[in-house]
Amino acid sequence: MADWIEIGIKMNSEAQEAAIEILYTHGTQGVWLIEDGESVTIKTYLTEQDISPENLAIIKNEIQRLEQFGLNPGDVQLITDKVNDQDWANSWKEYFYPEKISETFVVKPTWREYKAGPNEKVIEIDPGMAFGTGTHASTFLALQALEEVGPKQPNMLDVGTGSGILSIAGALLGIPRITAVDIDSVAVQVATENVMLNKVQKQVQVMRSDLVERVKEKNQKYKLVVANILAEIILLLLPDLPDVLETDGYFIASGIITERFENVRNALEEQGLHLIRIFREGEWVALIAKKQ
Repeated sequence: MADWIEIGIKMNSEAQEAAIEILYTHGTQGVWLIEDGESVTIKTYLTEQDISPENLAIIKNEIQRLEQFGLNPGDVQLITDKVNDQDWANSWKEYFYPEKISETFVVKPTWREYKAGPNEKVIEIDPGMAFGTGTHASTFLALQALEEVGPKQPNMLDVGTGSGILSIAGALLGIPRITAVDIDSVAVQVATENVMLNKVQKQVQVMRSDLVERVKEKNQKYKLVVANILAEIILLLLPDLPDVLETDGYFIASGIITERFENVRNALEEQGLHLIRIFREGEWVALIAKKQ
């Protein structure tokens, strides 16, 4: 039975989004927040084998260095606690509730009850032990962009699907053919289960792929490509994007921290993609681009 480490980082809320980005770069797949006035505690879990005192020191140092970017993390306190699989499986769920994260979508953990209001679309998510419930700012920015250009699209490619939330949202918006890919086999399993849970398996196919490698092998092209992944991965994806995106097709990218936005913008232009819309929430940026 694996041991899990609960990590709590107490700091000023001003720098919380940048700190969350740092956690994602160190392998975190989901976080939740406990707010207390101007302070916040960011909590997440990693397995004992994935974390070490050295890594924890690096994480704390990177958060403290956010002062160099004009953000004040304050007195950063890092607390760890070991829990076993059974405790984790039962305790982490108490932090997640149904949440309306865009004009259209409500994300509802499977273990909670929720009565949908008029014009609301409910996405049922069981994230498992590896993924959050999709309420991170980068996800709701991606959903806002998807609401804008998703309806009436004939097909969609979801790169780095994770829990499958964007593919499920696309299906609920009426996109008839969606391919969801992820390099992580756990993500493929979780996304497949969530697709079936939301009864959209006739519209969504989930498969394992390193970015768009398998899609290129099949010579498939899409009118809409979405990617809610880190800026560094988006930059790796962009050279292959013209091969899988149709002319006049749309690209939605999210998961971009403000400091990396110009890098992504320049890379879009190099690939002949025209930026048409920007979405912002705190330190996070999402965008819609169109292939000329």
